[in-house]
Amino acid sequence: FIHLSNLIELDISDNLLAEIPKSIINLVNLKSLDLSENKLRKLPEAITHLTNLEKLLLGDNQLTEIPESIDRLINLTRLNLSKNNFKEIPEPVTHLANLSELIMFGNQLTEIPGYITRLNNLTQLNLNDNKLKEIPEHITCLNNLTQLHLSNNQLIEIPAFITRLANLTRLNLNNNRLNKFPEYITYLTNLNLLFLSGNHLKKIPESITRLTNLTVLYLNYNQLKEIPEYITHLSNLNRIYLN
Repeated sequence: FIHLSNLIELDISDNLLAEIPKSIINLVNLKSLDLSENKLRKLPEAITHLTNLEKLLLGDNQLTEIPESIDRLINLTRLNLSKNNFKEIPEPVTHLANLSELIMFGNQLTEIPGYITRLNNLTQLNLNDNKLKEIPEHITCLNNLTQLHLSNNQLIEIPAFITRLANLTRLNLNNNRLNKFPEYITYLTNLNLLFLSGNHLKKIPESITRLTNLTVLYLNYNQLKEIPEYITHLSNLNRIYLN
């Protein structure tokens, strides 16, 4: 990489790379780096010197930790750590002050730690396919969130404080353990897309009519006994799944 200092984007995904050459440090103008679908067990230190990086994709590797030095990536806005071997959200990641998108689906996360609140510019958080059992109250400090993805976890209820995430436009709760329609989400009136498939819901409450901006609603693979007439009051709906 010594003579490629003008490179802006590098995609070396879908290979069998177990390490990255140190000469990558010469790519001083790099803005996008895709290392997905390789065999990386450790993030190369050299990458943390690429301070112009805005997008770093590390999904589908074998990572278990992130070095403290990642905080050098002051321009990073998108970080994908999906399908690795993380048991917790790496604390060093929360020092990336400009991060707007954190994708960590398909790991082994059991909780959302308090230090995530440092990411106050986060607009999208994807924690699908983990082992989360509850939504902690401190998540409401992420008040710029517009997308929250928590499908395929072990949630049994959605707490009242979810209403503080007033900027949410997309909420994914597919394939959890919800026995009752979470009525508090009907106060999230900016929602456009709501995913509640694959739970144990038996009834759609009338309060759903508060979601006047809803365009897509997934309620398939539940235990609904009737489709209420008032669902037709959601006049902006253009797709609904009830099978």
